[in-house]
Amino acid sequence: MVLGLVPALQTTGKMPKGYVRLLAYSEDSVLVNSRTQQLSAAALNSYEPLRLSVVAPAEGYITAYVSNESDTDVFFDDVEVKYGPALLVQETHYDP
Repeated sequence: MVLGLVPALQTTGKMPKGYVRLLAYSEDSVLVNSRTQQLSAAALNSYEPLRLSVVAPAEGYITAYVSNESDTDVFFDDVEVKYGPALLVQETHYDP
């Protein structure tokens, strides 16, 4: 995910409150993990990629979103959510 902030920083001089957040829930809709990455000053006159990953300890649900809590425009480009299934292990016992 890449956030474009050049126009926002040039016009206001303040860092907008833009971020990406991942929330992991159990099967019973109980929050088990929360990750957030906020925009930093590294985006000054450039773009800043924000990347988060979460490993779910058991089956459940993931909520992923981007947000801007400021009056300044923040552009969210190339938003991508990737799912990678866990390694499946097969065990076979054969007794003749």
